[in-house]
Amino acid sequence: MKKIVLVLVVCALALAIPLSATAGKGPYKKVTGDMWFTNPGYGWANFTFSGHDVGGPADDKGTAYYADSLGYWHGKATSVVVGASCHATMTVMVMHSTHSAVPAPSTHTFTFHDMGEPGTADYFTYGAGTYHYMAEAGNIQVHHYDR
Repeated sequence: MKKIVLVLVVCALALAIPLSATAGKGPYKKVTGDMWFTNPGYGWANFTFSGHDVGGPADDKGTAYYADSLGYWHGKATSVVVGASCHATMTVMVMHSTHSAVPAPSTHTFTFHDMGEPGTADYFTYGAGTYHYMAEAGNIQVHHYDR
């Protein structure tokens, strides 16, 4: 009987420890996308990104990759803020670049807008909203879910 009780206690602890580790962490937020668009002056462009809003810039993480006719760049997210209304802002530190207009290292902030399923006018802005790029193919997704 003592062995059965011991096994039940060990099983209960095995379940309780992982559950307590995630308790109180709240919703998990991220933004992802792989979109194609026409960038005036640069032509057909591809922008792929994934950012995770973990609660503060020190914990946020993500990556971004951009390519067009003039070259490419890639970098890592230094801040990700996912808003409640299907938009997210991600600041990226460009780590490597062959693109003549985007030196490495440099920092750039993008705001992504998820307007629904692919083909429903997803877009992102750059430069405090100065530049506006509509997805012609691909999709942007802003995710909110509980852990």
